[in-house]
Amino acid sequence: MKNFLCRKWILFASTALFFCSFSAEIFASSLSDSVLALTPRRAGILVLVHGDEATAKGFAANSRFIIHVLAADDTKAQALRTALVPTGLLGRRIYVDSITLPKLPYADYSIDLLVHADSTAADLTPAYSAELRRVIAPYVGVAVVGNAANLTPAQVAAWAGKDAAVPAISGAWAAISVPPPAGWDPWSYKFHGPDNHPVSKDTLQRPLITKWTAKPFGLTQRGCSELIAGGRIVIAARDTKAYQPGNERNDIFCAFNSANGALLWKKHLPQKFVTGQNNMVLTPDTLFMALGPAVALIDPETGTERGKVTFEGTSGHIKWIALSSNYVFALFGAADQSDTLPPDSYVWGKKEITVANANISDTGTTLAAYDTVKKTTVWVHKAPGPISARMIALDGKTVFYNAEKTAIAALDMKSGEVRWQNSSPDILAATTENRELFDGFVGINDRGLTSLLQAIIIGNNGTTHMVALNPDTGKELWRNQTKKTGRVARWVAMGSKILFMQKGADIQTGAEVDGLSFKTEGCGMITASPMGIFGTCGQAYDTPSGSATPSLSGQHKTPCDVSTFVAEGMYFLTSGPCTCGVISRGMMAQQAAGNFDFHAKAQSEERLRRSSVSSPVTGKVSDSNDWPTARHDYIRSAATPVAVGSNPALVWKYQPAVPFNETEQERRYGVENRPAPPVTAAGIVVVGASDGSLRACEEDGGKELWTRFLGGSILASPTLDSGRVYVGCGDGYVYCLSASTGDELWRFRAAPTERRIMIFGQLSSAWPVHSGILVHDGLAYAAAGMLPEDGSFVYALDAKTGEIVWQKTDLGHQPGQSDFGRAPCGGFALGAGRLWLQCANSAYTSFDCKTGEVLPLPERYQKPGINQGTLGSDIGVFDDRFIVSGGQRFFSDQYERTGSEFKIGRWVRFSFLPLGKNGTPDFPEVSPLPFGIVAPAFDKDLMVMPLFYRQKLCGWNAPEVAKSLTEIYQENRGKKFPNYSAERVSSKGEYSANGSKIPVLPYNRFGPLELNVNAVALASDMVIVTHGKTLGKGDNPSKWFVSGLDRTTGKTLFETELPSEPLFGGLAISRNKTIIVALRNGGLLCFRGK
Repeated sequence: MKNFLCRKWILFASTALFFCSFSAEIFASSLSDSVLALTPRRAGILVLVHGDEATAKGFAANSRFIIHVLAADDTKAQALRTALVPTGLLGRRIYVDSITLPKLPYADYSIDLLVHADSTAADLTPAYSAELRRVIAPYVGVAVVGNAANLTPAQVAAWAGKDAAVPAISGAWAAISVPPPAGWDPWSYKFHGPDNHPVSKDTLQRPLITKWTAKPFGLTQRGCSELIAGGRIVIAARDTKAYQPGNERNDIFCAFNSANGALLWKKHLPQKFVTGQNNMVLTPDTLFMALGPAVALIDPETGTERGKVTFEGTSGHIKWIALSSNYVFALFGAADQSDTLPPDSYVWGKKEITVANANISDTGTTLAAYDTVKKTTVWVHKAPGPISARMIALDGKTVFYNAEKTAIAALDMKSGEVRWQNSSPDILAATTENRELFDGFVGINDRGLTSLLQAIIIGNNGTTHMVALNPDTGKELWRNQTKKTGRVARWVAMGSKILFMQKGADIQTGAEVDGLSFKTEGCGMITASPMGIFGTCGQAYDTPSGSATPSLSGQHKTPCDVSTFVAEGMYFLTSGPCTCGVISRGMMAQQAAGNFDFHAKAQSEERLRRSSVSSPVTGKVSDSNDWPTARHDYIRSAATPVAVGSNPALVWKYQPAVPFNETEQERRYGVENRPAPPVTAAGIVVVGASDGSLRACEEDGGKELWTRFLGGSILASPTLDSGRVYVGCGDGYVYCLSASTGDELWRFRAAPTERRIMIFGQLSSAWPVHSGILVHDGLAYAAAGMLPEDGSFVYALDAKTGEIVWQKTDLGHQPGQSDFGRAPCGGFALGAGRLWLQCANSAYTSFDCKTGEVLPLPERYQKPGINQGTLGSDIGVFDDRFIVSGGQRFFSDQYERTGSEFKIGRWVRFSFLPLGKNGTPDFPEVSPLPFGIVAPAFDKDLMVMPLFYRQKLCGWNAPEVAKSLTEIYQENRGKKFPNYSAERVSSKGEYSANGSKIPVLPYNRFGPLELNVNAVALASDMVIVTHGKTLGKGDNPSKWFVSGLDRTTGKTLFETELPSEPLFGGLAISRNKTIIVALRNGGLLCFRGK
């Protein structure tokens, strides 16, 4: 609080100087420089209420903020979007919407900087003041509200309140900041605090709702540290086994804005810094980091080093650090020879490596304390034996350690004097670690000694006992025989109990007591808070209700040596590269949802906006020869009856003024800006993009017809139907536009409320509409949502008017029920008379097209993990008898070319689900071959399937495929399968993982061809493929092509080099023999045959 108040006075002073020095006119032109001087933050979310073009561009030039401009009405918003188009910032750095004050459309505590420079007396309401304090991020966030004229200082002062800085200058202004709420608790150490007890005091309570998601998509599998304090998240991760210099995926040292997930800074880890240890501490002001013989003091906002703490009378390198009061404590040992383990030393389930032959040691024999006020070393203690970094803990007045095989001791924190020492051979034998690293222990750091108020607990999975000692005397209180419970010790203490899996123990006596009957998913440690107990895959136990709970849909899996945890008002989750079948990726923060209605019913009069401008709905009538929707049709076949003719040649091309040229390294931590696959009908080509642009051009010559910018990203293909364009948008709306003019006819808010959050670097509704829009029999179907616990919403709208016909608002997570909820992760398909929606976390969701009734599934198919293997975003209907689904996950980047990035290849495949009577799913599923990213293209004669992470292309006889699938299904019907396989079987003659010794499948027509495929489409006379030429797992092809292949032999009929990488799935074929190729950078190429 002291630092917060000091900053408040500095803020007052700097604001006063600013306003005393500049007139209102000069202020308008230099607003960005002056306001940015009020806060050290330069990345996150900046809101400009009623902002203009110049102000938005000024802030963009001087910061890395995502800027959200809130215009006074729709007309002004559209005009501002048009003005910003030439900058290339619209939809990438700057977003524009309209607003009616006082409500602000943001998650709690998520905005770093808000500027409202044209405030009026009518704006200054108590409701607006409360909204500002709700959305502004604590610690460094600030809202600057006022006007250079037309307001008096007294008006602003009365409105802003005594806690705001209100400079007495010409004009009237207020600078409002927010202190950290009572009940927030940081997570400053790997195990929360210096006591090594991973239990937070944070008062966060359920229900929860997503606050943000962010990249990178995956951290390392082990060797991770994640710390949260002062509104920042610091992560250091380097897998000690898999690390290679220069490998970006395995050299992670960065800080994130905990308000919205924005990257603050990123650096390479220092050499010989071993991650996953207790060698970093994060406070609101400083990151303390053990670097060799000293502790570096790093500014957590910028990553710059401020100074170092060195300890007199010590030698070697620091293995462990901790803070208490004004003291810094460190353990010194021999310098590490490397930051990695020996090559080829790690095999699951084998005892191949011991500390003796490793390059890394976490042990030391010298403890030292440094006084940061006096700036001197106050004591140095030589231990009688080696101390592991996992065997030290503090309780605020005492340093406890276990010197292996020699003594357990307690030191006075201030003097370093020995308070007690226990050298009982019996106790030492029971607490000596088994230093052989086995069954996944390599690089996984665990806590071995934990300091509780009632006892010192020693023991982890490398020991044979758990031993409790009196913290005041060192005498034994009790011991329990332990057994292996995973790769780490999985227990926490709450109240007077130590809670193990399935049982409990009294902390002071060790007597078995009534415990908790719960089980966490995943292999890592467990953590806790007053809200509950958590594992690596989510919440396992609800403390207030005293009952086991679902693991929050099991959507996350953290790295093996960290867990999910609660800190600073958030439930924080990250993703590792594990092949566990979870749907979510990257980092995610959830916050309290309060009384939010997760199943809110929509009313057309509230959600639907119709245009007051009459716009013509004209044009040629589309037919089956067009490509009006994603993958041509609603069975998603990617096949057309059109023959493209011989030797297709380039007839026109389009390149955006500002291409999507972010590098692979930029996209690993930032947004991947890209187009959606194009569609074409009745002579018009329409393409959307992640920057919110929707562009229509003539198919015949490429002439632009119109361009419109919407309020969020467009990641799914538009749909053309009856002279209208239908598109789902990241702002949570469904849009219907005139295909001939681009004018808006109507829009419907599919999101339950206006709530903007950051989703992997893009400002988005918490319920984006990324399903695409399926239009059939006069109805437009749309789905909004991302994660089941936030709520999922599916609508059937009248395609002409936008009126609600039916809605399903209860698909999301149902607390206390076995159904873990469903969330859209891809598009729709039509099959067997039903509407199908790809929901990766739940097996096969289908609706009655007319009523929206959801087809129920057996309970065993509603459990988390049951749908592993179809985590992708693609869904289609083959032979009107099989649902085919799988492929790449919806939130994926094209740099994940092989599907094995972050080891997700185990689940990247396509499965075929037989449909029974009335479209009922009839298990088991069948997976013809593994490792598929790009969806197959098929018609009644041919199925073309890219395999092995796109590197091999096969042509299959479609009737024989259907026959084989049916035979396999019949052979395996009724068999029981383990949950992780989702009752899935493979075809006979499955390909080997490395592609060698490939058997001839009974339905194989041609292939496998050595092609690195990005997209495939079927014309009646050939197969169209975009592909690369350089093969090799993970390699980026050096050249890209569009080619035509013979449908019978696979022989190349034509091949044309492309100027850059084609978009995944970016192919369309028009009625006029036109092949449209979409490039990842936003370009379009049009080829036409003779």
